[in-house]
Amino acid sequence: MKNTLLDPESLYNACRFDGFEFETTDQLEDIDIVMGQDRAVESIRFGIRMTGGGFNIFALAPSGTGKLTAIRELVGFEAERQPIPPEWCYVNNFSQPTKPRALQFRPAEANASRRI
Repeated sequence: MKNTLLDPESLYNACRFDGFEFETTDQLEDIDIVMGQDRAVESIRFGIRMTGGGFNIFALAPSGTGKLTAIRELVGFEAERQPIPPEWCYVNNFSQPTKPRALQFRPAEANASRRI
């Protein structure tokens, strides 16, 4: 194979903006964040959507492949679809100091209750 010298003009391709139908990228819909890893993405989504307790997601991939970023984004997308979870507040149990009491509040109520 013979090496061919390229002139600088052939190394640059200008982007024409007149073909875009949006003002900013904020107007674009999200796309799949992990290309070519459909099975892994579906497995992560399945794990995120588990409603019972005691489950974990174990992701194995070489360092630097973007697995943490992908999982964070998938969790963020899924969190937007879910109702806001309740808030929990742990208070002192004077009769059993090593076993605090857990109080459950509707979203955004826990902070208001501390003034009581």
